[in-house]
Amino acid sequence: MIPDQKLSFKEITVPFLANENTVCLAANSLDFDNDGKLDMLLTNTLHQYLPDYTNKKVPLNIFDLPLPEYEDDRRMFHFLHESWHNANNGGKNYLLLNTGDSTIFRVLPESKSNLTETRWSLAVGTSDMNNDGFTDIFIANDFGRDDWYLNKNGQYFERQNGKFYGEIGLDTYKGMNASVGDLDGNGKEDIYVSNVHHAMQAEGSLLWMNKTADHAEKITFNEGAQKHNLLNTNRFGWGAAMGDLDLNGWTDVVQANGMVDDAWDRKWEKPQDFWYYQAQIARTGPEIHSYADKWADIRGCFIYPNEADRISLNIGEGNFIDATDALKFDHRANTRGVILADFDNDGDLDILITNQFGDPFFYENIILEKQWIGIQLVGNGKTTNKDAVGSKVWLTYSSNGQSKTQFKEVHLANGFMAMGDSRLLFGLGNGKENISNMQLKIKWHNGKESMIPLNAWNKYLTISQE
Repeated sequence: MIPDQKLSFKEITVPFLANENTVCLAANSLDFDNDGKLDMLLTNTLHQYLPDYTNKKVPLNIFDLPLPEYEDDRRMFHFLHESWHNANNGGKNYLLLNTGDSTIFRVLPESKSNLTETRWSLAVGTSDMNNDGFTDIFIANDFGRDDWYLNKNGQYFERQNGKFYGEIGLDTYKGMNASVGDLDGNGKEDIYVSNVHHAMQAEGSLLWMNKTADHAEKITFNEGAQKHNLLNTNRFGWGAAMGDLDLNGWTDVVQANGMVDDAWDRKWEKPQDFWYYQAQIARTGPEIHSYADKWADIRGCFIYPNEADRISLNIGEGNFIDATDALKFDHRANTRGVILADFDNDGDLDILITNQFGDPFFYENIILEKQWIGIQLVGNGKTTNKDAVGSKVWLTYSSNGQSKTQFKEVHLANGFMAMGDSRLLFGLGNGKENISNMQLKIKWHNGKESMIPLNAWNKYLTISQE
């Protein structure tokens, strides 16, 4: 209960979750079947149960592994990824449908959801990739291929595959993050996937630009991280977030970086480079790679520690420049989640970044001359969920006589272990533009379209669905 007694929470026991062991790093919500209620996608990273105990279910808890039951018993150590590039021995992913009654959720069986992959899932992005009115999902997986799923009319998901290695569903990279937004202004949401770009793993982040035709049966995304200057070179990338930081009408990207240092488990006067030891394991097969007791001891070691995070400003049509130093975004740490939110309600996005081994970092965004409009959508709770997740907004206007359109879709979680501002913030420039003919088109998720003219800005508007 918060002090003003206007808000309270009650814990609800979901039978499926109460009886199921989970090793979950990512979850997200979407209205899968367009019934007006938010469903939940729950992803597991590691095995939920140790796989070699065939006569009983033994939940995986890395802090409480079973004792050996016979000489040379190593079953308790068999839970790491089986491959550096295509691990498919992680946990299951579950789609929990919102029932609207006291049990809240029921799990949709794998045979119906078609979520059959068991990869090392770290982040989930939601988006209507083919603009057919049903929310699709992207799952970023460590140690191998990411999973793309088209929502087939709220009945099941269909995994998407390219034809050649390196294309959608066939990449062998290390997906750490899934951030979704329209970066090039074509009215379709793109997907940014953080990754590592260092010696022994010089892959870099992925940027999938959405070229999918409306109502297409298959998706079309072109990879362009290097072309658009979002490769995140010489960094160990984690979470990222999208938002218009400078209010120029284009979506920017903030990237968290840095793996681990030895601050919490110092062992030697000078820490050791863990990659030196890890190089031997990375080239082995599953019989070694997937057993934790075969890995080197990481205590007292570092892996690309205390790196600079990045701010990449979109100067138009998805072309990015690195503005980290210019904006004095100068901390160095091992950061993870990134939150963009207007904490002080002044019309610009502030930045909060979590730190693996210390206090978070908070940066207040101060733009003195600006024009903007913020939109909070509220669904009717019948055809559209109250949070309006999955609803789409087009803002059209004239700026100095030039016609412009910005597009955004309402999401909940959007990144890695972070949730940003649910309000949609549209930047309209530096305060010197002549803005006119402003209008909102709202496509409520599973609902009708609304057209709303706007005669004023520099404020937040709450728009409720009829």
